[in-house]
Amino acid sequence: MAEAAISFGAHERTGNPTLAALNCYAEEYPSSSGKRIAMRARAGLEAFKTVGSGPIRAAHQKDGIFANAALIVSGTGVYLLAADGSLTTLAGSIPGDDPVDVDSGQDADLVSMAYGATGEGLYLIQNGIVSREAFPDASDDVGATSVCYHRGFWFATKAGTDQAYYKIPGDTTWAPLSFASAEYKPDPLVAIRSRGDQFALLGSSTFEAWALSGQADPAIVPYGGLNFDHGCRYGATAVNCDGTLMYVDNRCQVRAWAGGEAQVVSGPGLAELIRKVDATDLRAWTFAADGHLFYVLTLGANSTWVYDLNGAGERWTTFGSIGYDYWRAHLGCSIGGTVLAADRISSQIYRLDPDRRTDGTDQFIVEFCAMIEGADIPQPLNNVAVLCDLGDVPRDGQGSEPVIQMAKSGNQGKTFGEWQERPLGQTGDYTAVPIWNAIGEVPRFLGVILKFRIADPVGRIFKRVFVNT
Repeated sequence: MAEAAISFGAHERTGNPTLAALNCYAEEYPSSSGKRIAMRARAGLEAFKTVGSGPIRAAHQKDGIFANAALIVSGTGVYLLAADGSLTTLAGSIPGDDPVDVDSGQDADLVSMAYGATGEGLYLIQNGIVSREAFPDASDDVGATSVCYHRGFWFATKAGTDQAYYKIPGDTTWAPLSFASAEYKPDPLVAIRSRGDQFALLGSSTFEAWALSGQADPAIVPYGGLNFDHGCRYGATAVNCDGTLMYVDNRCQVRAWAGGEAQVVSGPGLAELIRKVDATDLRAWTFAADGHLFYVLTLGANSTWVYDLNGAGERWTTFGSIGYDYWRAHLGCSIGGTVLAADRISSQIYRLDPDRRTDGTDQFIVEFCAMIEGADIPQPLNNVAVLCDLGDVPRDGQGSEPVIQMAKSGNQGKTFGEWQERPLGQTGDYTAVPIWNAIGEVPRFLGVILKFRIADPVGRIFKRVFVNT
């Protein structure tokens, strides 16, 4: 019995076959022949709380800060949202409608505080009040672009310059970080991020790692000569994913930094897609679910690409919402085991639920592809069978009589034929494997791409695709 090769990731590149993996991710499972890989549907979204007027510009949380509540910037308002749904509106506002770079920590008296940087200003959030902070040499339209809390110290970068400032614990003023003999190159700083005992200065064309020295002077020093000739395209893409800093570099590649040299984890196809999107339309956040850690990168209104940091297969996949080319959850944070996801086009905050099969009341489609390579002569394609999860369906209503669809492409994915439906097992029917007969042939050289789709809110796990059984 032959098998078609499932694409355990998502690939898109001009001139190459587009292999769609939509709203699913790869995961290993045991088998008699060793570990195999299956595709599983992503978690669904449950409507949780409407916050402010929108758009949602920041979602941030740290354990032990603000009684573990999430800090949400929606429109110009600033709010604290607790895990039980209680919402506190803070006095003051953060002007604008662009993303707000937020980090939180404590002052010298261990009182919770946060800063929000907009590029035009730096805003202190403490004791229920939002106020604009005096930032060195700031004007009405030039202020801090990025802010970072690192081991009691605060750091911030000034818009359009290579200058970073820091605030010592207990101090009230920002001092310039000295670059007299340490700065690698004088490119403008885009973001500043903390991970482990290091923090990174991400410039427009350089990357530099720094650390606290443990001495009074100098208190802050470069970290072991870790400086590299690549930068960060936009600060909103730089996210600490449980100790690994993920970001889009100035060459439109996604990199992962875990303490040494930052490694490229994306391919030319994704770099091409990122290049075609304005840098300020990029957004990223992270969440964990069922042993997977995801980096979510939204490319404006074009698409959402998701990287599984500890996953199997190609690790990249795509998420989407019904009626949109992207996943509406464009920002988010976690309160303990509760993942909060912020809607891109409204002021809705969702709760991410791995057991939920809809986004609110909306269905979401799951798709994946399998490939059959071509030979130098046409090959018969008598039938196709899919080994997938069966019988885990609602007893009535939408999905109680679920179907799986398949479409075939004989021109490397340029076009696909009509969808052909087959029934999935109803409740308790665990053996009705979907099979398509009389498929035709595999064209010589070109091969065949098979695309599978399920729209019903049922258990969606795909393991193997058999051909010519």
